[in-house]
Amino acid sequence: MTPAARISAAISLIDRIQAGALADRVLTDWGRKNRYAYSKDRAAIGDIVYDVLRKKQSCASLGGGETGRALLLGYIRDGGQDPATVFGADQYAPSKLSDEELSLVQSAPIRSNESRDFPEWLWPDLMRSHQYNAQAIALAMQDRAPVHLRVNLMKLNREEAITALADEGVICKPLTLSPSALQVVDGARKIRNSRSYQNGAVELQDASSQAVADMVPLKQGETLLDFCAGAGGKVLAVVTARSACFLHMTSINAE
Repeated sequence: MTPAARISAAISLIDRIQAGALADRVLTDWGRKNRYAYSKDRAAIGDIVYDVLRKKQSCASLGGGETGRALLLGYIRDGGQDPATVFGADQYAPSKLSDEELSLVQSAPIRSNESRDFPEWLWPDLMRSHQYNAQAIALAMQDRAPVHLRVNLMKLNREEAITALADEGVICKPLTLSPSALQVVDGARKIRNSRSYQNGAVELQDASSQAVADMVPLKQGETLLDFCAGAGGKVLAVVTARSACFLHMTSINAE
């Protein structure tokens, strides 16, 4: 797919999401129905969609609306690209810019409250909780979060995991939050197909979650009740960190 064709696909997906569909399901459904798209195309389109959702307010301001087309116009402008090189670029691209859109491209500013892409109703709470860091937190949420891995220390140590992952093109560095935590520097898309991931040597988990698991003060024979387990990642981390075959643990998915 050409870059313009990816934008065209993203427009249709954003329209479905704006109508109330869940983003991950929309992307999965599109991938299944469009087998002609290579894995790189699907990944690139997914990145575009999530980039737009993270910066929806500023994209809407730059694009003049909240339709898929307007948001993608804003996304292209936000990235510093000339929209005319995308809209109408080829037969699979979105249609050419209208006179109204051309006028918008030449004039629309971005307002300060939209530049942080944070819900206005929630902003006062963030200010109360993190007054001096609120703006930095909001800006950080405009970008994709770093990818962290938890090393299964029952199988190998962190240095061995770094070496094994590097052999498959996944470059990592250790983090100080937890002795099992790694941050992926390059090759994040290769993780799920790597031997280390497939054989349970590493697992996707945020470093802060690993730090929480490290602090659980369990002793042999005690019970851990996780009231918000989700997939049970923190419970698994507690078990792994302590070789806790003697610990009785109960997880409750509160969703």
